[in-house]
Amino acid sequence: MNNKTSYKYPFTGKGRLKTKQSGMTLIEVLVAMFVLALGVLALLAVQLRAVSGVREAESQTIVSQIAQNLIEGMVINPTLSSDSATGWTKKSYTDYIMESPSSAKNYVDNKGKPCPSSLPSNGIDSEQLTKNQICQFKNSIRNTLGENTDLQFIICLDSKGTVPTLKDGKFDGNCDKQGNVTYIKAAWSEDAETASDDKSSNGLTKDGNKIVYTFQAQIADN
Repeated sequence: MNNKTSYKYPFTGKGRLKTKQSGMTLIEVLVAMFVLALGVLALLAVQLRAVSGVREAESQTIVSQIAQNLIEGMVINPTLSSDSATGWTKKSYTDYIMESPSSAKNYVDNKGKPCPSSLPSNGIDSEQLTKNQICQFKNSIRNTLGENTDLQFIICLDSKGTVPTLKDGKFDGNCDKQGNVTYIKAAWSEDAETASDDKSSNGLTKDGNKIVYTFQAQIADN
C-alpha cells in the first residue's frame, strides 16, 4: 500500500505565507505605558497639592486658635475711658497697640523689652498682664509652628481691614492706624511642596521659593 501524506500550505497570491497575528505590538505597549505614566504623574500632583492644602489649613488653624486665646485675654484687660458724648464707658486696647511688627522668634513684649522668665509672686498690674499675654502668644507660636517658621505679626488700628503682606522677608501689616477697630495681623512663610506651587498656577502667594500664609482677626471696641 502506498500511503502518501499531502500537506496544504496557505500561500498568498504572491507566494508568501498567510499568517494571523494576535496580541499587542511593541508600539501599542509603549503608548499604553506612556498614558499610564501620565495618569500616575497627574495623580501624584493632585496628592501633593492636597498635602499642601492640608498643611496650609493646619497652620491657619493653629494660628487662629492661638490668636483667639490672645483676643480673649485682651477682652478681659481693656483700657477704659469715658465717652463725653454718650456718657458710656469706652473700651479700647491701646496698651496692646504695637508701633512696628514683631517676630515670634524674637522673644520680647509689645514694647520691645525682653519677656520675663516668671511673673511677680505678689500679683501683676494691667500693663504687666498685657506684656505677659504678648509673650505667651509668641511662645505658643514657636512651640506649635516650630523654630524654623518665622511668623511676624502686629496689633494695630485699621479702618479698612487690608490683608497683611510678606515680601522679601519684610512684613507689612497694612494698618492705616485709623478707626476704632483693633486688628491682630500675621504672616509667615513655609517651603513649597512642589515646584509648581506658584501664584500663577495655584493661586498661592510666594516670597522667593516659599509660600506665604496670612491671618488677621479684629476686636471691635464697644
